[in-house]
Amino acid sequence: EISACLVGSEMCIRDRYLMRKKNRMKIIIILLVVISIFNPFSLEKMVTYLDNITNNDGLRFILNGSDSIEASGNLISDEEASKLNKTSLTGDNYQFDVEYYPYYGLLNDNEKKLYKQIYANINAVNTEFVPAMDVSVEEVKETFEAVYNDHPELFWVNTSYSYKYTASNRCVEIVLSYNETVNDLEKHKYLFNQATSKIINQASKFSSNYEKEKYVHDYLIDSITYDKSADMHQSAYSAIVNKKSICAGYTRAFQYIMIQLKIPTYYCVGVASVNHAWNIVKLEDRYYNVDLTWDDTETNIYTYLFQYCLLYTSDA
Repeated sequence: EISACLVGSEMCIRDRYLMRKKNRMKIIIILLVVISIFNPFSLEKMVTYLDNITNNDGLRFILNGSDSIEASGNLISDEEASKLNKTSLTGDNYQFDVEYYPYYGLLNDNEKKLYKQIYANINAVNTEFVPAMDVSVEEVKETFEAVYNDHPELFWVNTSYSYKYTASNRCVEIVLSYNETVNDLEKHKYLFNQATSKIINQASKFSSNYEKEKYVHDYLIDSITYDKSADMHQSAYSAIVNKKSICAGYTRAFQYIMIQLKIPTYYCVGVASVNHAWNIVKLEDRYYNVDLTWDDTETNIYTYLFQYCLLYTSDA
């Protein structure tokens, strides 16, 4: 049994409405966040519910997956599967610190191996590859989501993929798709790195993580325009380089820069009448929700509205 409680931030640094409709909504909040200190970090299934909003303005956040991932499968025979070309690129040399890449920490050992392989093949801009281990269709989807959620720097990969599978539900090939930046990827990497380095260098001049976070937060909401028609709006690139995006772009841009500053920051998704994304950031020894999209108003507003207080009990 795991119990969690929510308390107001002792820092009281920033103050804003949780929602712009606050004057006509009474919010009932149920939070469940599991954080393991000794393992050495996990959001064990990193699930937060903010639910039961009155007036049917359902606000329900689930932090253990992205609802923007699309996958399509093609059933093939075992004989056809045996003829697929095996890949030598496994990504076994990669290591991921779960304090900065929490979705990796949520996977089982088999999925972690696949995570490294997906990551390696995206970096190499390979279109298709055969999993180096036996994995189910469901494990592939969970793992692809984990890579997407942990790595905003992989802006050239689309949020959809296809796969081939056998009657036993074993995934035997994964086919990745990429956006237009792959046509001149080195150029677009340069533009992305140039823009992010400018922000990182300026933020690094501050002594405290709070000051760094505030600078990055303010810089992004001052420079990004919310635009549903923006190209590649699920990517950090859209926010950093094109400076037009939606919540996913704001969130992934903030996530990437904060990780480069060695401040653990996570990508979270949920539903607030419409699909929505925001961040959780670790400052000192506490975790806070940060929502750049809702903070980007005519008069910028800021929040560390919630602090997570976690209690553990076990019947084991």
